[in-house]
Amino acid sequence: MDFFDLLQNHAAVFLLMMTRISGMFLIAPFYGSQNIPIYFRAGACFAISLVMFPVIDQNYPIEAPMSLFAYSLSVLSEMFVGWLIGFVCYIFLTGVQIAMPITFAILLTNVSLGILARTMPQMNIFVVGIPMQIVIGTFTLAIVIPFYILFLDVLFNEMYGNITIALRAIQ
Repeated sequence: MDFFDLLQNHAAVFLLMMTRISGMFLIAPFYGSQNIPIYFRAGACFAISLVMFPVIDQNYPIEAPMSLFAYSLSVLSEMFVGWLIGFVCYIFLTGVQIAMPITFAILLTNVSLGILARTMPQMNIFVVGIPMQIVIGTFTLAIVIPFYILFLDVLFNEMYGNITIALRAIQ
């Protein structure tokens, strides 16, 4: 195997893999932040690609496209898949932030009902607990909804900024 064949197949596959990871790092919640320096993000993309490449290359032998046009299409598709992975990570994070107050209130209610069940075993906790959880959850939701409006406004403005960054990256 000569050097050109090695460079053509393995380096091209490595660059495709690094393209997917860098696309993911553009949009992912922690690494896509503007607070993380670009050199750190690029180094992390390279390091992750370097660690993952032997596993991917050995277990899933991938052939790089032979023409420049096909390779360019592969680069764009890998970048899109990376963006999609980063976007999904950005969404399973937004969902946690939205659900956190209600989840925390219900968790505190369950803990207090558990303590109540241990201190007063003759009391039927299910009769008291289920309506109590409904009332506390509804009350917490009523308190939190005005803050959700502000949170969603910030979230949508940030999303529009990320879309603008992604469109500039395409150009």
